Amino acid sequence: MSRRILHLVRPQPLGEVGGAEMHVADLAVEQQRRGLEVMVSHYGNEWFGDLLKARGVTAVVIPECGLHRWRAQLTTIVREYRPSVLHSHGYKADYVAASLRLPARLGVRRRGGPRFVATLHGFVRTTPRLKALTFLNELSLRVADGLITVSAAEAQRIEATRGDAVRYIPNGVAHHDPGPRGYLAERLGRPDSGLRVAFVGRLSEEKRPDLFLRAAVAIAAVHDSALFLVIGAGPMGPGLRQLADRLGLGDRVIFTNLRDDVPQLLSGIDVLTCPSDTEGTPRAVIEAMLAGVAVVATAVGGVPELLDEGRAGRLVEPDSDAALAAAVNELLADPDARQELAERGRRRANAEFGVGQMCDRVVSLYDHIDTGGGRK
Repeated sequence: MSRRILHLVRPQPLGEVGGAEMHVADLAVEQQRRGLEVMVSHYGNEWFGDLLKARGVTAVVIPECGLHRWRAQLTTIVREYRPSVLHSHGYKADYVAASLRLPARLGVRRRGGPRFVATLHGFVRTTPRLKALTFLNELSLRVADGLITVSAAEAQRIEATRGDAVRYIPNGVAHHDPGPRGYLAERLGRPDSGLRVAFVGRLSEEKRPDLFLRAAVAIAAVHDSALFLVIGAGPMGPGLRQLADRLGLGDRVIFTNLRDDVPQLLSGIDVLTCPSDTEGTPRAVIEAMLAGVAVVATAVGGVPELLDEGRAGRLVEPDSDAALAAAVNELLADPDARQELAERGRRRANAEFGVGQMCDRVVSLYDHIDTGGGRK
């Protein structure tokens, strides 16, 4: 029997999308391509289930109902599907997977039961509530056989207590053909002229789309033709539109909401910004690198490794719209430097951050655990 993988993920609310669920979709497709049997269980966002099914992945989705019912459903799935690996992604998925494994810590896990692997997509500790969730999450992960982090710093922090149960595996993204010349202008109804600077991601506090808008003011003052795109959706959406108006940016900012053609839109972008306060290895940055777009990002989490310590993209200090604007302005003023940086990013992404490389590393961890490695 081939190895069976059961991925667990709690998607963002309907109308939004996060990096964790798109990571699961890419990984599940690649694992199936290699002959593994894959199922994904999630709740609360039927759009994500439709996306998985469209890609040929078996998805089991239940309506918004809470963790208790999700756990009850998973108990049945594990009994009937008999996965060899239970692979969770994110706080709530980790809690549920850990609760299914608690009997194992008491010595009653049946022989041949599933191994428990968790991918830590980046802890957010910006509020007391999130700090508490992170603390509880780390407690629950003590029953995991293996942990995957998406930044080297996080792996080093955890390795002290978990040893070879921890692997740093940066995110990988499936390559997509770029859109034709003029694709972005056609889709957004704007002339194909001028410079374009973008933010791509969930519109949430830790991603700092507000910082992007504040930097846009300084960029617009230097580059009259610059247009700014905010691609994504999230809880900050309405407030960001009001902020853009207060900053006097007017129709120079386009809010696209959630899009399913981001790789194609990126082909019309000159610079992508990633102004986050905290990150793992952000999917948007990898997509921009693959598309040959120059990147300016804050030096947080796994971003410095992703951008080869500044050789494959510009790194700036976090929480500084002035630093972000200065780096973007410099690249916009020097097309040759911008193209050279973009090309270095493209080569690095193709060599290191494809979905195939990520899948190789994940399956290697599964193998390691099966042969007796893993949890201390």
